[in-house]
Amino acid sequence: MIKTYQKNRSCVVCGKQTVTGHNVSHSQKKTKRKFHPNIVISLGFMKKKNQGICAKCYKTQTKKTNKA
Repeated sequence: MIKTYQKNRSCVVCGKQTVTGHNVSHSQKKTKRKFHPNIVISLGFMKKKNQGICAKCYKTQTKKTNKA
């Protein structure tokens, strides 16, 4: 089961966090913005429940569990 996870914006597995950057318009004006990782709740892979992992780590873990 996958749910979006807003509580903590960092991945428990790889440590991916929010990064700041710029929105750049056609006229090259820059405004600050945040790039958030795609954090989801995995209910089965982690030992503690309700911990968020990024979608890339979730995909890798599902491949590993399906292979074994």
